[in-house]
Amino acid sequence: MIDKETRDAISNQLRQVALQDGVLSQDEQDLISTTIVDLERYNELLQVALEDGVIDNREEKQLFEGRMHIMESAYAKAREDYKITDNEREILKEICRIIRDISENI
Repeated sequence: MIDKETRDAISNQLRQVALQDGVLSQDEQDLISTTIVDLERYNELLQVALEDGVIDNREEKQLFEGRMHIMESAYAKAREDYKITDNEREILKEICRIIRDISENI
């Protein structure tokens, strides 16, 4: 489950990656914000799936699609200006790691 504490920790984790060069650009902040919003939506899907204590095949598919949406949305946000900076690439890698960890903990 992605509670407020976890969401804040993820946001801080992504900011730390973005700040490796000492600057948090607006593009990087937008990428992080988009990811957090998508994680909140994913959390809603997860809560519904867990209501009965069992994740069935349909819910499993929805959760998978939710995780893929987070990645696709993050990639699209990073490419809005038609380039992906090194820092944005590192943020995207970190988002992948976070998504993998979330999926392993369901």
